[in-house]
Amino acid sequence: NFFGNLELDEDKKLVMEIYLDRSLLEAFFNEERAISARIYPDPSSLGIQLFAENGTVNVDSLYIATMKSIY
Repeated sequence: NFFGNLELDEDKKLVMEIYLDRSLLEAFFNEERAISARIYPDPSSLGIQLFAENGTVNVDSLYIATMKSIY
């Protein structure tokens, strides 16, 4: 698990870029913070969940793309 406070930008928004490959997760937040981790999800896990503690989340836009295999 990753946790911590993320600062909003001047427009009170949090811009997230999340990249997920088979076992690598990389996430970038407002071009200031980043995380990278090896993960091994269950093959049946096909979703993503966003949430906020003690508040609400409004998603202005969401773009999901598929990555091509390198093999």
